[in-house]
Amino acid sequence: RMVIFLVKADRLSGKKVIGANGNVIGEVSGVELDLTEWRVTSLYVDLSDNAAKELGISTSFWSATSICLPVTIVNQIGDVITITKNTSELIGYTECPQRSTVTPITTPPV
Repeated sequence: RMVIFLVKADRLSGKKVIGANGNVIGEVSGVELDLTEWRVTSLYVDLSDNAAKELGISTSFWSATSICLPVTIVNQIGDVITITKNTSELIGYTECPQRSTVTPITTPPV
């Protein structure tokens, strides 16, 4: 069953991402777009310290540590974004493309 979410990309920025086990994974900092089909394919999530520790990823004081999560694991979008995987199941998603390919979520000036 395919579920379609209709959400403006700028409304995703800063939303907390919660794993299936209820733990905070982090916050959305950007999206990856498929420009041929004009759709969001992945969310870039700045990891919480606890999630990074559980995934064995070293963090930096100076910059956020991000992972790229495919939208196929999104369960629900509301005040927070819930996903269908536990933190420990995200090990395969730890490698991100170059940070320069991230489309930051910004609100255009009014």
